[in-house]
Amino acid sequence: MSLWRERLIGVMLLCLVVLLTLAAASHLVSSKSGEYIATQVRILDSLRPHLLLLVLLNCCALALLRERRIALAGLIGAGLVLVSIVADYRARSSPALASESDVTLLWFNMLQENQIAPDVLATALLDSGADVIAIGESRNAAALPDLLADQYPYSLRCSSVTLETCGILLLSRLPFDGARQRDLPSGRKRFTRLRLSVPDREPLNLVFMHMVKPWYLGMAAAEREALDAALGGPKDLPLVLMGDFNAAPWSRRMRQVEQKHGLRHAAFPVATWPVEAGPFGLPIDHVLVRGRAELVSVDPWGAHLGSNHRGLKAKLALQRTMP
Repeated sequence: MSLWRERLIGVMLLCLVVLLTLAAASHLVSSKSGEYIATQVRILDSLRPHLLLLVLLNCCALALLRERRIALAGLIGAGLVLVSIVADYRARSSPALASESDVTLLWFNMLQENQIAPDVLATALLDSGADVIAIGESRNAAALPDLLADQYPYSLRCSSVTLETCGILLLSRLPFDGARQRDLPSGRKRFTRLRLSVPDREPLNLVFMHMVKPWYLGMAAAEREALDAALGGPKDLPLVLMGDFNAAPWSRRMRQVEQKHGLRHAAFPVATWPVEAGPFGLPIDHVLVRGRAELVSVDPWGAHLGSNHRGLKAKLALQRTMP
């Protein structure tokens, strides 16, 4: 075996071990493990399945170099890691038992620089049939509450003071109370909480949030504390958490949030970013439920509306109130 070939195989073997280790265990590394290490693993733990694709390519290259045993061992390792990711995801999913929905929610991070015409966006939102619409990075959506006032008479909008940095704009066909918006370290009005009145059903507690990227460790920790406080109520009441969390379901952030607060995600992940990747992108926007709220379906929405994210359209079933 020539020297260059030995060195190439050695480098590829090292890459194989590193990739498998990151895919298998990056989500287990604490954000208190040192700033440099924590920053890197918080970037990578949302990419765990994508890292396995790199493992596959590495194994194919090793096989071409006639290192078939190493390639086979790598493929077996990748298969075991993939099984563990899928099993963990399925264990935290919401079983779709109901066939009919009671309320439809729409989340869309429209991108602050989005220059889509307000009337075009308004038409798309109206066609969605959603009962409640939450729009993130909504600085250029200030006209929507007036354009859609007939169909969505209830709204939470940014004031003229905060318009340039408006976080979440909310439109609703249904009345709500207890509405509260707050700033987060990453921006203005990026948290919204309310209680939605649904005819003949239990009131639905809604929390919409746009969280900072998890590798901005200081801000991420502060926003996690705000989220924990918002979700600290009784776990049997119907609640939906929806928004842009900048992290995939198999990341440390989302696993901890779901496990601590008894939240469940959709049966299958819906890729939302980047929009150009379509179904092969990362699922970093989520709709999570707990208590007597059940996910009937979750679908991507709005890929053609000028954002770098696809939105999420979620249909939910709620428990009927006693007569």
